[in-house]
Amino acid sequence: MNATPALPGLLNRAEVAELLGVSKRTIDNLVTQGLPYVLLGRRTARFDPAEVMAWVKRERGVRRLGVVHPTSVTG
Repeated sequence: MNATPALPGLLNRAEVAELLGVSKRTIDNLVTQGLPYVLLGRRTARFDPAEVMAWVKRERGVRRLGVVHPTSVTG
């Protein structure tokens, strides 16, 4: 069996895509833009969810994650 065993706490590409609500192709594109990952072997990438979320917040802004800044809320 050649399957890479799951590492505790790390996500595969499909799981990251689901976490962010995007396609696996988008994850590939984000990797080329600097999305952090751990490479296991030559082709197996795994992602730390905390690092992924921190990168998205830093690079894309919290609005894209559905968080509204308090200054933009009208009351």
